[in-house]
Amino acid sequence: MKYSTRGFTVAVLLLLPTTLLAQAKQTPLAPVLPVAFSENDTLVADDVIEIQVGNHADLDQTVVVGQDGKITLRELGQFVAAGKTRASLRAEIQVTADKTLNNAPVFVTLKQHRLPFITVDGPVAAPGPYTLVPGMKVLDAISAARGLPFRPNRYTLKLIRNDKSQSLDLTKIYAYPESDVNMTLLPNDKLVFNEIDLVRRKVTVLGQVGRPSTYETDNETTVLTLIGQAGGISQSAALTRVFVQRGSTVIPLDLRPVLIEGKVDDAILNFRFVDGDVLSVPGVDTKYQVLGQVGRPATYFLPEKSTITVLDALNNAGGPLPKANLKKAVIHRTVNGKTTDIKVDFESIQKKGLSSANILMKPDDTLIIPQRGKPGITLSDVFAPIGLLNLLGFRVLGR
Repeated sequence: MKYSTRGFTVAVLLLLPTTLLAQAKQTPLAPVLPVAFSENDTLVADDVIEIQVGNHADLDQTVVVGQDGKITLRELGQFVAAGKTRASLRAEIQVTADKTLNNAPVFVTLKQHRLPFITVDGPVAAPGPYTLVPGMKVLDAISAARGLPFRPNRYTLKLIRNDKSQSLDLTKIYAYPESDVNMTLLPNDKLVFNEIDLVRRKVTVLGQVGRPSTYETDNETTVLTLIGQAGGISQSAALTRVFVQRGSTVIPLDLRPVLIEGKVDDAILNFRFVDGDVLSVPGVDTKYQVLGQVGRPATYFLPEKSTITVLDALNNAGGPLPKANLKKAVIHRTVNGKTTDIKVDFESIQKKGLSSANILMKPDDTLIIPQRGKPGITLSDVFAPIGLLNLLGFRVLGR
């Protein structure tokens, strides 16, 4: 059977925790007492058998099949019982009885039958023996043992059958549960799980994250899980310019397709750190300005993680002042070296809810809110609220 490497990777990444920590329970191994047994039932160790010898009550006895599969009968000797039906065992005992006894019909009754079982051993939630249900597979056994605490690729798995051991690929079993890799179990099978020792590495995270620091990682740590440990990415992060410094080598990592566009990027998802790596998340250098009759006229970052509309820009700048003339608001935008004015219809945005009028801000845009009674923005509109330093770009506010 062929497997798609890409599909296999995605399947493992998207594997749900509820699957990994399966909580389904199965009755642990215990003697079972059916109402009636079939003549063709195969005897196993720990079965309880009643032997009756006609006209020789002193030879009537109840015995338990030993772990070696044998029973020992008074005056009749030792017999192999495990693996035989009652009829075949009775016939064998009868042959021996006929050699020394007269008129001694032998009767074999199964009084208590232990169902076949399998054993699950290792770091599962509830290791131990379990009743073997017909058709039971490896994943069923893991579910019966209440699951594994981590992802399947954190473990090795061996199947011990008839004293022979074979390795099973646990990751493929989870990824392809309907395939032959999810083997059907047989009586007395033993599943042995061992956790793989993880190599620990220290990686430093710098820049636009919630908690810049040095973190301990392992071969399971991805770029996204490490960023999560570091408190996530801030609004001012430049997702397209993230990089890893590994010695003198710089490894660029464009996170935008994964985080913003929701794409599957194998280069990001499969990236693994080495000890001493430095993950840097720089800030954006794209900005816009809001000037004039607003509460906080300033220069603002234009984030990569989200879009900024003219209404967002107005709100980020503290909203309009009482003298603001929203009907005369414009955006100064430079396209191909030429500056154009784009009228902003705040009335349609705020009162009519017209989304098409809520223009997206672009890098280096300037949103100007003039004062009522004036034809446009004046020097006092610029210098009075924000000061000369802000105009020159020394005061920059983020969202």
